[in-house]
Amino acid sequence: MKLKIIFLAFIGMFSFTKDATWATPNSYLMTPLVPFNLSTQAPITLGNYAGKVLLVDFWATWCLPCRVSFPFYEGLQKKYGAQGLQIIGVNNEDDMAAVKKFYTNFGITFLIVKDTDNKLGKIMNPEKMPTSYIIDRKGNIAFVHPGFFSGDDVLIENKVKEILAK
Repeated sequence: MKLKIIFLAFIGMFSFTKDATWATPNSYLMTPLVPFNLSTQAPITLGNYAGKVLLVDFWATWCLPCRVSFPFYEGLQKKYGAQGLQIIGVNNEDDMAAVKKFYTNFGITFLIVKDTDNKLGKIMNPEKMPTSYIIDRKGNIAFVHPGFFSGDDVLIENKVKEILAK
């Protein structure tokens, strides 16, 4: 019995959760990001959007599935923005002209940010490009979706609706 208690205490020391709250900011909520498509380039954080549902999408200009996901996310932003959805595209590439050309070609109006030195990427550790994280109104990571394949649009939209409704 004593060994079991010691084992459980040992396991408890190393347990963790990906959840965070706006009230107790986690590093992913406070990492500075530089906006590409705002009138200012003053750094922002995900924490600036407290109370909103965030869809944070890690993407790259060389990513073929991103060419499909971007128009979809633009549609989601227009459809659910008034209900509290904020889509944020996160890119860490150095070629800012290529990044601007990419989002401009798709007519993207949702927020695009530069993850300088891949700080947010190192914290959130996206599995592949694209990878999307839906963060609820309390700041908790509610859903993670690596990749973007046929049929993913329905799954992601349903998750957005579900999390907005909470």
